[in-house]
Amino acid sequence: MCDCNFSCCCEREDCRCSIIESVAKSECALAHILNAEGEKLQKAVELADNICELLEVNRSVQRTITKVTFLEQVLYAKLETAANSVDKCEEK
Repeated sequence: MCDCNFSCCCEREDCRCSIIESVAKSECALAHILNAEGEKLQKAVELADNICELLEVNRSVQRTITKVTFLEQVLYAKLETAANSVDKCEEK
């Protein structure tokens, strides 16, 4: 005889693992992006001929970091959702 609650929890566990793996891969990609932005700034400081060039690079990096910040918020929400589903499964 099949225990539906157990089956449901196993499926949720698979979903949680997939969510956590997805978040981990996204975090890795974001780390690479942030590293590249740091390298971009270092190269700009090394090669820039004037302050306007540095300011433009700085604006570009700032836009990227802002977008990364928004993505981090989405990833945090995904982890919260996964954590909340653990609590609901344990309540049953």
